[in-house]
Amino acid sequence: MIIIESVLFRAQMDLDFEPLPSEADLARFDAAEAEHAAISAAAQRLGIAKLHGWQRSVTAAWLKGRDVLVLSGTGSGKSACYMLPAVLREQARGVALVVTPLISLARDQVLRLTRLGVSACLLGSGQADVSVERRALAGDFSLVFVCPETAHRLLPQLAKLRICVLAVDEAHCIAAWGHDFRPSYGQLGALRAALPG
Repeated sequence: MIIIESVLFRAQMDLDFEPLPSEADLARFDAAEAEHAAISAAAQRLGIAKLHGWQRSVTAAWLKGRDVLVLSGTGSGKSACYMLPAVLREQARGVALVVTPLISLARDQVLRLTRLGVSACLLGSGQADVSVERRALAGDFSLVFVCPETAHRLLPQLAKLRICVLAVDEAHCIAAWGHDFRPSYGQLGALRAALPG
């Protein structure tokens, strides 16, 4: 509400006035609106009609450069937390790197993303086309799914990419089946250390 009146009249009113927002406050508000709009547009591109608040919070934290641990049930939409950054960084040719031991799930996600027009690929033993690895290491894909063993094999080349997000999907596999499940899965700290940012 904007009230314009003489000082004499204002003194007679019992109103609680708040100071106008500062330029810094307005800039923060504008930035938050722009962030909200960008995240919503990325979600729409992924075919997500409505984001959960926690998905939006995870993405906002990523935009601020923070690491995030996402714990949520099967089918709740965790994958949106690494797909949104891939879409948001597409123009800047950033790569979302998703380490997952579940090749068939990754293959399904690549097919879905490709149908939506998001460039995605799978690297590892499940990839029959040898040219895909070369193209992925050249930064041709926005989202790269990779099995843990392949991530370790390609570590020097992956470190040269503009990785915008590193996601370790299905991390519960280590806890559920122990470190013997896939030893390279338990050594992903080396991958995190080698990547810039």
